[in-house]
Amino acid sequence: MVGETLFQAYRTPLLQFVADWNRSTDKVAMVEEAPFYEGPDKYLLPSISAVVHALVDRANLTVPQWVREHRLAEDWVLLCEPGEHESYFWKRAMAQAPTTCVHHRVYFHPRLLDKGTPDWWLPWT
Repeated sequence: MVGETLFQAYRTPLLQFVADWNRSTDKVAMVEEAPFYEGPDKYLLPSISAVVHALVDRANLTVPQWVREHRLAEDWVLLCEPGEHESYFWKRAMAQAPTTCVHHRVYFHPRLLDKGTPDWWLPWT
C-alpha cells in the first residue's frame, strides 16, 4: 500500500471480496472471523465492516459482533480521498448508500454490492 491512495489500495481487495461473497455458497463462513489489523490506517477496518454489514444485511444474515465494533469519527466515502466532500461521486454515494453505512460512517454506492453478479454491468444510477 506504500505510495497508493486509499482508493487504489482498497478498490481491488474490497471488490474481490464482494464478488467472492456473491458467488459463495457459505457466506457465514466468510465473515465469522474478524479481520486483524494493527496499523495506522483508521479507514481500513471501518471500510471492511461497512461493506460486510451491507452484504450481511442484504442476505438477511446475522451481523457478526466484530462488524459493529468499527466506525469512523467522521463521514467518508469509500474509494474517495478524504475531504472530497464536493465531488459528484461523494455526494452520490452519501445520498444512495445502504442504510447500514450510517453506523460505520463509511458510505458507498449500493451497486458496489453487485460485483460478481449479472447486475454488475448495468448502468449505475
